[in-house]
Amino acid sequence: MFQQLQQQLNIDSIYDLDQLSPAQLKQALQAQKIPSIGLRSDSANDIDAYKAQCRKIADIAYHWPSAGLVAVMHMHVVLAFARYPKFIPYSQIMLEDIAKHESLLASLSAEGAVQKQQGFAPLLHQRMSATQFHLNGIKKPASLSHIADYFACMSREASSQEAAMVIIPRNDKVKVDASLWDSEVFNAADTQAVQFDNVMLSADQVADEGSEVIPVMSLALGTFQYMTIQCYLGIAQRLIDKISATFKPYYELRAAMARVQMFSATMCDVIAQQSFNTDTDEGARQFVQSCRYHLQRDIEVLVSNVHKHMSATALVTDKDFAHLMNTLMMLSFHPVAEKSAIREFMPQFNG
Repeated sequence: MFQQLQQQLNIDSIYDLDQLSPAQLKQALQAQKIPSIGLRSDSANDIDAYKAQCRKIADIAYHWPSAGLVAVMHMHVVLAFARYPKFIPYSQIMLEDIAKHESLLASLSAEGAVQKQQGFAPLLHQRMSATQFHLNGIKKPASLSHIADYFACMSREASSQEAAMVIIPRNDKVKVDASLWDSEVFNAADTQAVQFDNVMLSADQVADEGSEVIPVMSLALGTFQYMTIQCYLGIAQRLIDKISATFKPYYELRAAMARVQMFSATMCDVIAQQSFNTDTDEGARQFVQSCRYHLQRDIEVLVSNVHKHMSATALVTDKDFAHLMNTLMMLSFHPVAEKSAIREFMPQFNG
């Protein structure tokens, strides 16, 4: 998929691809018109197009993990705005730009916190007039920090603390602190801290009330979970293929490999259907999340068995083995974390 780029740069490993710059990743995605795939196929309203789009994410991640993650972060929120085009009027301008120019949208709806000691300053917007807001705050970790053309964020009204979703086009009031991410995993996905410094917003960039808030957020979360599943299945398949081509695994490792492939073959069609309906079915969102946690455990067993059964020589002489395994272990850190979902589902566990 990215062979031409690899040839130009004389790169033949997954590890080296993930160390390229975010700008190079963005250019590679745009060259293949990946940012507009969902809009061109109408995946927001066509289940077959949605399934095909998610399979594409797995294919992208198989060849370049950072690119797969960027595709997830962009595509799930584009789909939500495409299904609900009136939710934030400005979104129609943004979607047209994505369709015409392959622009990238970063979803920062889950990031940020109120713990000031951790360096977070939650986004706050203040109404300055009937048609104008000012917005300030920090979002981190935030993928696509330097390469996003637009940011979709959750914010709170300064006085009432009411939650709202806002769309912010990149401008000189949006600044990036590039000191956050110090990892070789998903390095090109550009996960840093984004600061919004007195950004001016018009009323058509803010959605602070109305019946569509919960459905839009539920749909974005549900499709994010399934697209993330597909991303990590693509990375896992790359590791499985590498193992199969390098050495003959013991039964325990073969079984771990088979479980991941069985999940992909038997579960994905059902999960896709459920995630497509999470704006109207709360149970569907919980089902999709539960499936993701199931995959997490299968991947943890796979990685554990690779460490257990492969030779030290194979591990230290091929940096892609360790890189792929470290990348797969990041799945548990994506929102919503399993412990948070359990607390929501079983409140008696809180305390």
